Amino acid sequence: MIFRRQYDNSLYPLSAFSLNDIPQHISRAMSETARLYGAAIRGGVAFALLIGNYYHVLKDLDMIVSTNNYDSIACMLSCVADDVYLNRNYIDEPVITAFWRNHDRFYKLDVLITDNLPKTSIIYSQPFSEGVKTVSAGYLLINKLEKIAEKFSRRHTDKKTLHHYLVAKSLAEFMLQSEIRLDKCEMRKVDTVRTDVSTVLEKLSEGYNDIDASKFNGLLSDLTEQNVNKLLVCQLRNYGDIIRTFPIIDAIKHRNPNVFIGYVCFEDMCNVAELDCNIDAIHTVERLFPVKDSVDNTRLLDISCLEKTISRIKDRQYDVYIDFHGVFQSALIGMLCEIPRRISRSRQTTEDGAHLFYTEFAVVLEREINRMERHMRVAKTVFPSLEPPHITVLETNDVLVCPGSSKKGFLKRWPVERYRQLIELVVKNFDRHVTILLGPDEVELVACFEDLSNTEVILTESWAEICRLIRRAAVVIGSDSAYIHIAVWVGKYAVPIIGPSSPVINGVWGYGPGVTVCANVCVCKDMWQGVCDRNHICMKSILVEDVYNMVCSYWRAEHGENKE
Repeated sequence: MIFRRQYDNSLYPLSAFSLNDIPQHISRAMSETARLYGAAIRGGVAFALLIGNYYHVLKDLDMIVSTNNYDSIACMLSCVADDVYLNRNYIDEPVITAFWRNHDRFYKLDVLITDNLPKTSIIYSQPFSEGVKTVSAGYLLINKLEKIAEKFSRRHTDKKTLHHYLVAKSLAEFMLQSEIRLDKCEMRKVDTVRTDVSTVLEKLSEGYNDIDASKFNGLLSDLTEQNVNKLLVCQLRNYGDIIRTFPIIDAIKHRNPNVFIGYVCFEDMCNVAELDCNIDAIHTVERLFPVKDSVDNTRLLDISCLEKTISRIKDRQYDVYIDFHGVFQSALIGMLCEIPRRISRSRQTTEDGAHLFYTEFAVVLEREINRMERHMRVAKTVFPSLEPPHITVLETNDVLVCPGSSKKGFLKRWPVERYRQLIELVVKNFDRHVTILLGPDEVELVACFEDLSNTEVILTESWAEICRLIRRAAVVIGSDSAYIHIAVWVGKYAVPIIGPSSPVINGVWGYGPGVTVCANVCVCKDMWQGVCDRNHICMKSILVEDVYNMVCSYWRAEHGENKE
């Protein structure tokens, strides 16, 4: 009998069974549905067949088929089943549900009717006839992940979600052992639900010891990580911004030592990009400028200056382009080079319509996020299990102070007299040698520190020398500048003193040691124009004791020294 309505669960209590228990008349009906209409087995039966577990406990049977065969299948099943219902599922898709009586309980078969048939795998095993198909392991895994993610909207019990988790975990392990990989579409689906899945499992793990949300997330990361042979990274300008891509490049190389990493930047940034030995090739590009002589805005930009660079990059045949910069020119380069995968941030945090050139996006909606953390989030789109490698830090007691900044960013400097007071306290109370590091934009500061005892003032424009000095130090203190970002990169205890710029964006990130000292008074809108209408209150509000206490905290923790 066929009913055109939802069935009443209470009228059809279900039998628990395994593959070996499926009655022959039901397996024949499923085989005929597969043979005549191209239906595929899905759900728990597909899981048991795919991993070869004939004792896996099942509660129902599931198939999926094209919408073209809706009436024919319903008619066929009505001839062999006790009751057939034409109903709809949770997301309003049509389903044919057939029931067979088994004493005081029932076997249930759900046939999902869809326009989007998934990939399938042919199986050769009982109790079904030869050539019957199941959905792919990837499809089944995503289906379980979606059910976990939608636990609350579907109103699933904790026990039911636990079952979905255990099935998904077994599937993920099976796929890794069998070297079955997800395709790009499946990877995107996993990434879409991953955060919600983690949230549900973290909550559920409080009551179930069987759930290890962190380990499960690692399995998903291993499944979604693609083989990348050649990677091109882009950060066009700013010494500090380029340096803050290095921890991510190092992490990629550490996890994937055979990947070839190229780097795109402006020519005057090349000497900084050369600091990271994990960069295999540097491609320099010229800055693009608007066309001056334009008629009715028909000529907006001349990109002919990129021709040689684009040609050289094309010759490398990069697989993936990660654009950390996220502006029009950086995005344009990846597209012109015809790199198949081009990745950056969401449109909310890129500029100039750059998002129009990308093929994939990392979800980065907030602008107030640490710059290195933001880069890590973007890189995880390609390398989901990416983590910064452990850094072996040279044991030393030296203190390095970097009181300057570029001339353009002079508002980021803490007052010189406070640096002097801080240095005197460190020398007196800790008996440490202090090196004061200055660059070519800070020549006028040399005379401010030359008279201090047990100190050395070094003025250099050599990036190699700058890196050597920073690596030699135990503690690096300074303004929001490239030097502090190098200290964070190489794993030093960094104490950035930040006023007019954002301490969240420019301070120490969660993976590195150190602490950010900031005023939280204001953020200058016109900082790069050298304009401050509040008498530099942000930097003046940071006291010598504030910074000195951070140095004391370091030595208490590392050496057991306690100086007040």
